Amino acid sequence: MVVKGEGEETIKELIEAVEKEKPLEDVRGIAFRKRKRIVDNPPRPFIKNIDEIPFPSRDLLPMDRYHAYGVRYATMITSRGCPFRCCFCASSRLFGGCWRARSPENVLEEIKIIYEKYKARNIEFVDDTFTLNQKRAERICEGIIRGDWT
Repeated sequence: MVVKGEGEETIKELIEAVEKEKPLEDVRGIAFRKRKRIVDNPPRPFIKNIDEIPFPSRDLLPMDRYHAYGVRYATMITSRGCPFRCCFCASSRLFGGCWRARSPENVLEEIKIIYEKYKARNIEFVDDTFTLNQKRAERICEGIIRGDWT
């Protein structure tokens, strides 16, 4: 079984199909083997408003073991995709050549949780193109500097 593209909605639908013994052919965004053939279902549309995606369940991870240079560490994704089609990068193929970003308020809310609940002091943004929208990037950085997340 392979989940293609963004998995948040696909995984939920896949689990429901398995639990209720519904046909896997009806689950968009997966490919699987059925007997001796590969079934490649249609793709699922990308999530338009990524603020609606729940924050990662970091409580399921041993967050106290994540350190960089002796300081507790976490990663965040604040946007998905890239509108450019650079020959050396797969981002535009993975995310359909479009860029979708979380709101600065949503990003700062997650930073607050990471800082307060998990005591992380280093947070790495692992976006493909964090600064694509400069005003958004500035609002996030200004919010961090002002301490809007505390």
